[in-house]
Amino acid sequence: MLSFGKFKLHYWPILSCCWCIISFITTYIISICNGHVYPFFPYISDTGTKPPESCVFAQLLNIEAILLGITLYIRYKQTEISIACTENVIRSSWNAVSLSVGWMACLGISIVANFQETNLLSVHLVGAFMIFGIGTIYLLLQARITLAFGKLTGSIHRAKKWLVLLRLLMATCLVPLFFITTVCGVISAQQFTGESIEYWTEEDGGFTLRLIGTFTEWTAVFLMMFFVLTYTSEFKIIQFKDIVFQSV
Repeated sequence: MLSFGKFKLHYWPILSCCWCIISFITTYIISICNGHVYPFFPYISDTGTKPPESCVFAQLLNIEAILLGITLYIRYKQTEISIACTENVIRSSWNAVSLSVGWMACLGISIVANFQETNLLSVHLVGAFMIFGIGTIYLLLQARITLAFGKLTGSIHRAKKWLVLLRLLMATCLVPLFFITTVCGVISAQQFTGESIEYWTEEDGGFTLRLIGTFTEWTAVFLMMFFVLTYTSEFKIIQFKDIVFQSV
């Protein structure tokens, strides 16, 4: 018997979020120490463009994609259990679509990690869109699901009012953050007059717009991670049965 009993399900959101934050801090420090990026609010991708940090960036984010994918699946199963224990709260199709969308965002993390912007920009941008664009849709779907469970009464599956409001707020805020990041990124790149786009300083054109774009990007990432972290309390109402292997 393979036992995972000691590792509780509500640890997964915490692990996913901590790993993500540690990954970005690690590559940021390495890229700064090597003089590859300008220290003041670089794009996250800029900190994982050149070796050796690009190698670390790819490895850590590939692991993050797996950890987050597992966390989203647990959320799917937890929601399925809650739907089964309640009557006509929300259709299961909402949950299935949400998982598919969430896994697409996880795939985007892996794409961004493995296709650096200086090596294959078009593919890198597709991955970035999957993270932030499709990731935003995932948060909106989850906010809708949480809203449905917030209407329950006298049930352990009821979502608390503060949680409903918090997730609605975070999901809503992510929409303008996504558009601001995208627009500022495009316009600032057109105004850039320097030599290295990774080492973008105040003297180079479009720095202010770039700074707005990088700030909103970092804000969006931490907002998404905090959203996932809020799954912790709900994961405590379910448990995982051990995987059992037996001969055929």
